[in-house]
Amino acid sequence: MTTVIGHSRRLGINHPIVAGILAGGIFLFDTVAPADIAVAVLYSAIVLLSIDFPWRYGITATGAACSLLTVSSYLLNHGGSYGGAVLADCLMSLAAIGVTTFLAIRIQGGAIALREQAKALDQANAELAHATRVITLAELSTSITHDLKQPLAAIAINGDACVRYLNISPPDLQEIREAVARITNDVHRASQIIDRLRALSRKSDRKTERVDINGLVEETLFLLGREVSRHRISLRLGLAPELPAVVGDRIQLQQVILNLVVNAIESMAKISDRPRELIIRSNNVDPAEVIVAVQDAGTGIDDTNASELFKAFYTTKNEGLGMGLSICRSIVEAHDGTLSASSNEGPGATFQFALPAEGGSNSHMSDKSKCPE
Repeated sequence: MTTVIGHSRRLGINHPIVAGILAGGIFLFDTVAPADIAVAVLYSAIVLLSIDFPWRYGITATGAACSLLTVSSYLLNHGGSYGGAVLADCLMSLAAIGVTTFLAIRIQGGAIALREQAKALDQANAELAHATRVITLAELSTSITHDLKQPLAAIAINGDACVRYLNISPPDLQEIREAVARITNDVHRASQIIDRLRALSRKSDRKTERVDINGLVEETLFLLGREVSRHRISLRLGLAPELPAVVGDRIQLQQVILNLVVNAIESMAKISDRPRELIIRSNNVDPAEVIVAVQDAGTGIDDTNASELFKAFYTTKNEGLGMGLSICRSIVEAHDGTLSASSNEGPGATFQFALPAEGGSNSHMSDKSKCPE
């Protein structure tokens, strides 16, 4: 039964007109067929096709119509010519249609319930992901505020300079132009910070678009620049040039990068016996996928707890919620990708995710698909 439905969807046979044509063909065949062939049983397939009909009572109406056609065919061709065997075939066909109608209604009800549950689950995941983004931004508020105050202070300084140059007789127009140009640049910088914060904090439906992963990494680091400096971390980028785009939700993918980089920074916060190095790399060694790796020199991964890392509410931080990595994996998998973690040969750990490249197949990252040094 499920096979019939699956074939009908793949072939596009889910339109009432097509089902009507098939039902008419079965009716004609049943009317002219020999009495010992129970052709009307084929109406069960028509009932299964009605699961995808657009109206609410499509299955019931289809079952009733098929039953009416079965009886009509019997009366037209066999009613006065044959005995009980033909009547038994007719009743058997009606029973098959009735049972199929009942099962089809149950299948449709189950499918609707599953769709509603999936929709509710997606909504809950979106709410949770948004809450996690807001919490992460709140934790970074001090650094972000500092980054925002810098261009605002520069605007004020250059504005005062403009006033001084205007008070000179004659006014120094060249200096004024340069000061105004600096003000414009600082306004753009402050606007970029605000726009990116608004995008990350805004709650919106998933939007699918072409995403430049390298650009997304750079935008994320723009927001985290002060945090990297405050923790005296040496940042090294190894972003592959001409990386193909991926297709997905820009904000959700940026949340993954943001969370992985913040985790890397926090893992090195108490390191004092070695350099604090953060390396972010991207590549598409496999043309079908794009890989991003975040490598730190922090405390590393405890092998005994490695399998727990991506489980909800698991955390190694005293103040952590244990939802960040779990949400990251959900986001990556929703984009047909994979997220994994591994210990470095030296200190620290590497978290990496792979996403299908635009136009490539939905291939998944293998254990050997590491970003090259």
